[in-house]
Amino acid sequence: MVKEFNPLKNIYISFFCLFGVLTAGTVGYMIIEQWSFTESLYMTIITVSSVGFKEVRDLDLKGEWFTITLILFGMGTIVYGITNLTAFVVEGDLRKILRKSRMEKNLDKLNNHFILCGLGRVGVNIANEILRMGYPLVAIDSEEKNLSEYESPSSSFFPLLGDATSEKILEKAGIFRAKGLISALPTDSENLFVVLTARQLNPNLRIIARVNEEENSEKIIRAGADKAVCPAHIGGLRMASELIRPTVVDFIDKMIREKDGKLRVEEALITTNSLILGKSLMEAQIPQKSGCVVVALRRADGKIEFNPRAEMVLNEGDTIIVIGEIEKIRELKKLVS
Repeated sequence: MVKEFNPLKNIYISFFCLFGVLTAGTVGYMIIEQWSFTESLYMTIITVSSVGFKEVRDLDLKGEWFTITLILFGMGTIVYGITNLTAFVVEGDLRKILRKSRMEKNLDKLNNHFILCGLGRVGVNIANEILRMGYPLVAIDSEEKNLSEYESPSSSFFPLLGDATSEKILEKAGIFRAKGLISALPTDSENLFVVLTARQLNPNLRIIARVNEEENSEKIIRAGADKAVCPAHIGGLRMASELIRPTVVDFIDKMIREKDGKLRVEEALITTNSLILGKSLMEAQIPQKSGCVVVALRRADGKIEFNPRAEMVLNEGDTIIVIGEIEKIRELKKLVS
């Protein structure tokens, strides 16, 4: 279970100590000096605050010693409180709370975003690509270090500290309004639990899960994932491709791995609102209007047409697969959506 750090804890302790001193002082004067509650409280406050007003009444010896003790404890409590308050402001805790409050408000407004469970070595690369493409992303991790060390200039990045297997955390991440979820936690059992929970909360969510053991892929998919990806398997294929087809790999690297790479292979779904619905590829003029090259067309029934002919008509549910620069792809999304 993740225990979230509360920067207000020391402030609460300071107020609790001050309340304790005021209570002890008031009760003490009522018992020792036989004063009324109002007189005792007034005497306690002027003593602890050291304002220098005259005593309510003359004190006997016991009252004087009690007042000395109250002054020492009271001043110590005030110094402790001021120290905590100063640290709270100087160390940025106040700024963190305000930023967290703003983030939570923005989280409530998110829609059609992606959720990433696990911001470890695999998760960081996932986050980089999603944010680079301009999609809003909520990253959940149980390690505050992973969230704090990830530096993203994007305003669409929302770090969330918590256990990704928890329904409450997934609900806080906006799973009911999310477009997709990736579970990239370290163990297959954790990813399996996330998939089960996420699928139960949102049956229409697209879910991709990481698996460390290839034989667990089928279990993950049966649990509700749309796809299961094994980094070891992908890594092995990549190494073989480096040997067999190095030029192809270099081309793909320029699209995906390089930080400044602008080329991407992307897809765009034809919907009822698409401006090119019912038009042929020739009539749609996708390369002329967006600058993207159409390399394949996936029909609504799952059939894929590579290098589609110009006279092919675009129907609802079809998916265009293109190659283009990131900015050009965004233009295509406007044309299709």
